[in-house]
Amino acid sequence: MSTGLKANSDGSAAIQVGGSDAITLTSGGAAAFLTSPTTVQAGTAAAPSITFSGDTNTGIYSPSADTIALAAGGTLVGSVGLGTTLALQGATSQSGTGITFPVTQSASSNANTLDDYEEGTWTPSVTSLGGTITTVGTVSGTYTKIGRTVVATYEVAITTAGTATSAIQVAGLPFTCGIRAVGCGREVNLTGYITSGILATSSSTISVRYYDASYPGASGSQNTGTIIYQV
Repeated sequence: MSTGLKANSDGSAAIQVGGSDAITLTSGGAAAFLTSPTTVQAGTAAAPSITFSGDTNTGIYSPSADTIALAAGGTLVGSVGLGTTLALQGATSQSGTGITFPVTQSASSNANTLDDYEEGTWTPSVTSLGGTITTVGTVSGTYTKIGRTVVATYEVAITTAGTATSAIQVAGLPFTCGIRAVGCGREVNLTGYITSGILATSSSTISVRYYDASYPGASGSQNTGTIIYQV
């Protein structure tokens, strides 16, 4: 008989198709599939196509073409797709470039879980403390937010000086400060004064104060700085 059941001398059994063993079964219940490919149903998260004894809503299934997914308790917990796209409960990695987070934070109850990461740009708005600045040139800012901690950088160019004598304000930070913070910066293109950026609680404006009070607010200065704070 070329197709059917066969008993082997080692105590195992085999299902033969066309004279060749397709599946072998051992006394311990293990099954070996000897033909290729072995095809199963796609399945769903609630009913995966490959499950475990006594736990039929946990296992492996395929939600779409070229995608493998894992389910636990009838719920999707992770998937891997063509192009190394990885999805873990809403976090995704596109073509192996890294992990990205949802636009709206989905906060976890575990303090050790990284559930909030964001990078972006912001536009500083510059005014003077105790005077005016008549012309401001290029302004730019970047930030990185990891959980509650924000690292913000800024660069502002003063092209025509006004009556500013000792400090400027840089407003427009992407997040309001939750805890008072102090950052540091540098004024370049003139004499290179070191600056201190003070950010008060519940504020999004940095007061940039110069260690040298004789800073003239002259044209051609470029102020850069970094401030780290918590939201």
